[in-house]
Amino acid sequence: NRRHALAWIDAHWQPGFAAMAIEALGFAGSRDSRAAMIELLEAKTGRSFGDDIQAWQRWLWADAPAPHPRYGEVKATFYGMVDTRYRAYFLGRPDADIRLDEIQWAGLRRDDELSTLTDPAMVAAERAPLADDQNVLGLVVDGQPRAYARELVAQHDVVRDRVADTHFMLVDDDLSGSVAAYRLDDPARTLAASGFSHRGDTLLYDEQTSSLWSSLRGRPVVGPLARRGHQLAPLAAVTEPWGHWRRRHPETRVTADDPAKQQYFAGRVDYRAYVADDQLVAPATRKELAPDAPVLGLRRHSDALAIARATLTTRPLLAITLAGQPVTVLTRDGGGSRAYATADVDLRRLDGAQAIDSRGQRWRITEQALIGDDGQRLPRLPARRARWGTWSGAYENTRVLAP
Repeated sequence: NRRHALAWIDAHWQPGFAAMAIEALGFAGSRDSRAAMIELLEAKTGRSFGDDIQAWQRWLWADAPAPHPRYGEVKATFYGMVDTRYRAYFLGRPDADIRLDEIQWAGLRRDDELSTLTDPAMVAAERAPLADDQNVLGLVVDGQPRAYARELVAQHDVVRDRVADTHFMLVDDDLSGSVAAYRLDDPARTLAASGFSHRGDTLLYDEQTSSLWSSLRGRPVVGPLARRGHQLAPLAAVTEPWGHWRRRHPETRVTADDPAKQQYFAGRVDYRAYVADDQLVAPATRKELAPDAPVLGLRRHSDALAIARATLTTRPLLAITLAGQPVTVLTRDGGGSRAYATADVDLRRLDGAQAIDSRGQRWRITEQALIGDDGQRLPRLPARRARWGTWSGAYENTRVLAP
């Protein structure tokens, strides 16, 4: 019983038990059992966080010893009680390039029917069920512009679609503020929300191997595929109001479903947010911005940069460097930001749908590139929205441009 289990833990305590004990607080059962576990945890660690699970987790991330080698088995046992399929994520000491004790349940069960939306119905712009001020995730794939209502994508976490032979997916998670688009080189691989997050980063799972994937980094971080060099190719996408996207791309197709009418899914999202509000914590390692501050994140090779949205709103033409290369971020009316590799071109100002450089040459702003009067092209770079806590948790050495 629980009393005997606590006595055994007390007698055999090791520093690596702390992560297990903190995990157990959410499964302690009665109030007395939980209080006894907290008392033992405080006595063994010298910390006095009481019933504040978030405080225990912050300490765990920042100062606690590495978890016990069998921690994964404990995690598999606990979350197997939530959904038996969760056991596969953690059993057998899986390969991982993140700490398993930093993986948190986000309040989502795999039987919630909050599954990946595949091949969503699309309609022409004039038939869109959206108001001009509703945000969409817009991108151009093989020359075809597509717009996906953000609310609809967030209700599923993942939307999977294709244009001709190009398969791609969109990830939009309200809890982390993370928005990304990826090309799928292997159409047979099915990715969906796993129910867990890592430092605010939504983790996806693939049905073939039960590996967990970072939605922000686009690669597997736990399981059989971790450390194997798998990497999804990011696509350049933008978040902006539907009215702005439609005026720039009148030939676009857009999701046919009205997100406001998806009440069943919306209720599931509300439930997940309720659970996560009590359970999830943001990393406390970087203090330049508030954890929930929105940023635009860019990464090239080993260089990562986060730009505060507040900076972009006051500097619509922002010149930066990324991995030593000149990059310019353009933020147009509506708040959509696009990044371009600008080489030796010195852009000075925006004029509607064009940018003008220091020599007076005009560059047409498109989703794929800046196109100069002489036909020269400056390619667009993938950038993604996130919250500062999520971005800095994934890229601890990131640079940041704050207001």
